Amino acid sequence: HDIPSVGLRFFSVYGPWGQPSSPLFEMAERAVTEPTLSILSDDEMNMLQDVRDYVYIDDAVDALMAAMQYRPSPTISAPKSVVINVGTGVGTSLKDVAHIMEDYLPRSNDDVKVEETIQKYQKETEGSTDAATTSSTESYASIQRAKDILGYEPQVDLKQGLLQTLAWHYDRTFPYGGPKDQQQQQKATKGQEEESTGGSSSSSNIVASNGIASCSPFDKECLKGMPVFPCASECSHEAQCTTSWYDDVLVATRMLTHECSTVMYTVALDSQLSGIPSANPAVVSKASSHVQEVDGSSACNIAFVHENSPLVRRLKYDHNFPSHLTTMETFLNSVVEQTPNKKDGKGGRTLKHGFWTLVPVFVPSFEVGDETILQLLPKLSPGLFFAGRKTTHAIYCDPNVIFSSVTSVLEEAKMQPYLEGRVGGTALLIGKKRTEDVNNSYSGPRMDSDPFKAESIQNTAYRTIRIGAIDEVLGDGIAPLVDSQWLVHMLKVEDSRLFRCDVLGETIQWNVSVDVPGFEFIMALHDMWSRVVVRWNGIEPWWIGDGVISTPQGEAAVAEDKRIRQRRLDEGEEKQEEIGDAVDKNEDPNDGGDRSKGEEDGGDDEAQKDGDRSEGGDGGGDEGGDEDTQKDSEQQDNNVEVQAEKG
Repeated sequence: HDIPSVGLRFFSVYGPWGQPSSPLFEMAERAVTEPTLSILSDDEMNMLQDVRDYVYIDDAVDALMAAMQYRPSPTISAPKSVVINVGTGVGTSLKDVAHIMEDYLPRSNDDVKVEETIQKYQKETEGSTDAATTSSTESYASIQRAKDILGYEPQVDLKQGLLQTLAWHYDRTFPYGGPKDQQQQQKATKGQEEESTGGSSSSSNIVASNGIASCSPFDKECLKGMPVFPCASECSHEAQCTTSWYDDVLVATRMLTHECSTVMYTVALDSQLSGIPSANPAVVSKASSHVQEVDGSSACNIAFVHENSPLVRRLKYDHNFPSHLTTMETFLNSVVEQTPNKKDGKGGRTLKHGFWTLVPVFVPSFEVGDETILQLLPKLSPGLFFAGRKTTHAIYCDPNVIFSSVTSVLEEAKMQPYLEGRVGGTALLIGKKRTEDVNNSYSGPRMDSDPFKAESIQNTAYRTIRIGAIDEVLGDGIAPLVDSQWLVHMLKVEDSRLFRCDVLGETIQWNVSVDVPGFEFIMALHDMWSRVVVRWNGIEPWWIGDGVISTPQGEAAVAEDKRIRQRRLDEGEEKQEEIGDAVDKNEDPNDGGDRSKGEEDGGDDEAQKDGDRSEGGDGGGDEGGDEDTQKDSEQQDNNVEVQAEKG
């Protein structure tokens, strides 16, 4: 029909969002996730000498965009229908690719380096039929026609493209912080070379710095689907985060709670707040309804409130706080001047409302639109707020929730599933939704909500995934499973932090103001992943069934909790130790989280466990895997009272 057309013949396209099971994708995964293993597998060994034309995804897209603009022209000697090669014109073997990846992410052991792996494989296969019949092939593009007709010229060379690819894999492997020992591995494997060449201190840092850390927080194309977290979140990159009102109170909350093994906290940022319902003496009849504070130097019950609320203004007036300073400025000044904190609050460092120690947050009026998501920040990500060395648990509750026994809740949080030598762990304790609840907090829109609101789009997407994974995902996406009016966070458990970051990431990505759908979806995904992982290893999900019991957290879990870890991707061990020392001494540590060592005491109560949390474990016993379990507790009947009145 004489219609102009262009056909594009793509050679080996690679880069972010690559195809799983392709050689470069699998090699990049091993390079990032397994520093103790070789980058090359047996499958790639058979293709080592094959030459291919590897073209980076950005160059491939450029060629596609140029082809869409192509129209035959009398000045160009080309037919109306033309086929054009898209490549670089340069052939590279898989062996060369492996060497480049190893330069960026060296192996931790000499015997798994590329050359040693190849030599070992050749010795093992020497004289075999496969080795005798294997022959190399070459395939690379002539791109002259692409240059002449489309003006195409590849811009990304192989080294830069592989660096960007490794950075993408790195960001997805460690979305909330990199491995703490990678720098030590780098020094051990490349120390002499870096001394002589004056290279960078860590190649892994080069890879990380070319990922989302190099992007603008508002450049969604550069971020490639990764969320940017507030700087006050334990999920954020130190070099890539957004500022918020909470940045100014992090130092204060750490100082206030540094002697507390458990912190209870709430968030009530209503600008018209005149009182917190749970602080009312008429309804708080038991001392066990909150965390007991040993002395006046620490505050273990924290309430985040609005700086300009009537409650804060009244208390500042009553306790002679300077009107021209924010409450946190007054607190920090008193720390510098070593003003003693008095239990009645008068003339001391802090404001008290019932058993709550108030942490007023200065919220500029022009940022009022951000309140919906940022109100959830301390609730979902408390790790940097309460980063003391002794602080192992953080209990969140809505302002109108009163515990009848905080001790019982903590005992249940310290339980773990056990069956025939297989031990799991607890990442989060969350309330289970009850049909008879009538005073529950808003859990998000359901079937009859506005279809154009972000919450409705989020729930529709989740229901679609549940339909596609029928019988494999918890819940139906319609009737809520959990009640997030109260939560217990394990601050020294890495899997707990990763789970919290998953939920916060969902909330940020969907730009919603409710967390229940995100909680349910992430719990369902982790439960499904855990069951898949253990079945891959020939084990049935052991944490489900009548034979599973709850036991106090054992020594193995305590040892895991004591492991030093990074709160953020770019924070080193030395910096973390300095921060911890400063907080313990009531000095101003400026910024950053604390690398904490803590122990958790065991409890006696049994707990019902409905979900599972697994990160790369193989599920059991002789296999050495752990399953970290979310417990949808039904003890809300005994431990939690929900007060109907509002502030």
